[in-house]
Order: sequence, then C-alpha cells, then structure tokens
Amino acid sequence: MTDARERPRAWFVLGQARHPLQYARAHGMLLYRNVHWPTISQIFLFRHTISAFAFGISVSGFYPLLLGALLFCAFSVATSRIVLGMQFVSDVVVGALVGAGLGYASFLIFA
Repeated sequence: MTDARERPRAWFVLGQARHPLQYARAHGMLLYRNVHWPTISQIFLFRHTISAFAFGISVSGFYPLLLGALLFCAFSVATSRIVLGMQFVSDVVVGALVGAGLGYASFLIFA
C-alpha cells in the first residue's frame, strides 16, 4: 500500500534555496500558522510626518531663513496624511513631536 501524499522536497535542492520557514509553512510543519509579525513600516505608521519634521527642523537650524518654508512643507505632509485618510490626527501629532525632537537632536549633534 502506497502513501497518497507526495514526499516534501528539501528546502535546498540543486542550488534552488528556499527559506526554511517557507518550506515549513508549505508542508504544515509550523505550530503557529496565523501569527503575524509586524514589519517596521507597520510599527511606525507616522514615518512620513517624522521624516518631514525631522528634516525641516534640522535643516532650519543651519539655514534659519528657510524655517518658514520647511515648516510649511512639513505641515503640508502632515495635513495630507490626515486629509487622505491614511492616519489619525493623534498619529500625526505624535509623529510631528517625535520628528521635531529627532531633528533638533540631530542639529545639536552636528552643529
């Protein structure tokens, strides 16, 4: 009597490497199949706002005449995230505060 199931291939066959987790997942060897580990882009939802404010604050420390234009651009990025429905207001406020803090810290380090 033969087994109807096909024997699973090894995860590394003739130079065709597959990630061991993909192999285990494909052959039902993982105990926790529905675990979803968040990526860095899912953890920092407000990364656009952080980047805009960090850039604006740090560069305006070196070029004070650009402060108004850089903050206008940073607020425009923050407002666009809210208007497009991509983020909540609280996310944008936290991102602006974190970005401003990081921008000021980078200005102090490099000044």
